[in-house]
Amino acid sequence: MARPHWHSEIELNFVQQGAITYLHRDTSATIHAGCLAAFWAAIPHQLLGCADGTRYYFLTLPLDLFLTWKLPQAFTQALLLGDMLIDDGRADGSFDSTLFQHWHTDLITDRSFVALMEIEARLWRFALTTHPTTPTLIPAQSLAAHTKASQMAKFIVEHYAEPLTVQAIADQVALHPNYAMQLFKKAFRMSLLTYVTQYRVTQAQRLLVTTNETVLDVAMQVGFGSNSNFYAAFKKYSGQPPNTYRQTLVMG
Repeated sequence: MARPHWHSEIELNFVQQGAITYLHRDTSATIHAGCLAAFWAAIPHQLLGCADGTRYYFLTLPLDLFLTWKLPQAFTQALLLGDMLIDDGRADGSFDSTLFQHWHTDLITDRSFVALMEIEARLWRFALTTHPTTPTLIPAQSLAAHTKASQMAKFIVEHYAEPLTVQAIADQVALHPNYAMQLFKKAFRMSLLTYVTQYRVTQAQRLLVTTNETVLDVAMQVGFGSNSNFYAAFKKYSGQPPNTYRQTLVMG
């Protein structure tokens, strides 16, 4: 990845052999062979590199589906507060390697319901053997503030295509706009409006590569009010204009 990116799902990464290193928020994290990692991909992250010969799987889960599973609160809360959780309890990785191979087959057939039940069960095993530190180390008042910030991020990823203002986002968590901005910047290390803009650009990147929609249609679909604002934001965060971005990835 040339730049950090994010999306709204919960992401699982399993490294079968080798190792991968992420920049997750402001910290680098290496996932070694046999390890399973989970994180909320709405937190900016960037794949920095892979060891030679690395083979790994990744899986994304819709946030709403993940939340319906009602996994242990500490586990869910840690993910939504921005932790990358790593389960390294199965050193050889054969268990997860077999699971991911089955899930890959099941999710593209009429057996997807089997894969979903197994994924939920695997996350329960993960949660019951992982002891997140974030919720227990953050004082109650700070934890509440981080939770509010996560709720604002969740609202943004669910409504990014709609007109959004700081006031509207703050209203969702019953906070004064100025205080909401302070909480969000402290938790996510960027302003609310920057997060909205960058998330819209990320969604535009996805549409440019996966659809034949015009650049103007893409701009409108992801919530930009004008083509000029879209071009300026896209070039700022992608390093090139949208047409060039599309051509480079589709052709290259």
